[in-house]
Amino acid sequence: MLGKLLFAVMIFCTPAIVSAQQQSPDLGSKSEAMKKLKFLTGVWEGAGSIEFGGRRSKFHGRETVELKIGGLALLIEGVHKMNLPNGEERVIHNALGLITYNPESKDFQFIAHLSNGRSGTYKAMLTDENTLQWTLSDSPVGKMRYTINVNDGKWHEIGEISEDGKEWVPFFEMQLSKVDRE
Repeated sequence: MLGKLLFAVMIFCTPAIVSAQQQSPDLGSKSEAMKKLKFLTGVWEGAGSIEFGGRRSKFHGRETVELKIGGLALLIEGVHKMNLPNGEERVIHNALGLITYNPESKDFQFIAHLSNGRSGTYKAMLTDENTLQWTLSDSPVGKMRYTINVNDGKWHEIGEISEDGKEWVPFFEMQLSKVDRE
């Protein structure tokens, strides 16, 4: 009976295993590309500001960035709050992002999920060895571009908006410091 069960498992699983081996992704190029994003890893805290409708609001928060699944994915969790006049805090931004590398298109894919229910997949790129940039073409307020630059344990991020994709106007800025040393 046990022999028949093992035989049945082997019959059903062998095609899946062989198929997976035949379609195995280029792990070497994925791994090498993802190593280039290691500069983002760690726990970062700080403050920033955002401007909409002529009104600027300040906030503070944390970004937690970790390489996952053997270094093939970068998980980013951001939680940012603002202080209310009554002394309480309110979460104004809560997001989860996952960056992976696609060896066929030779670019990074950034999948973002926001606590307001919005989500999307965006192309991200390194503009230099410590700068990551991605653009949202489907934003409700036009095209948005975000750029993170990390130097000497400091994370500087800007957000810009454009109607035509040529002229960019800053609306968001954030300065974070690394709070853990890997």
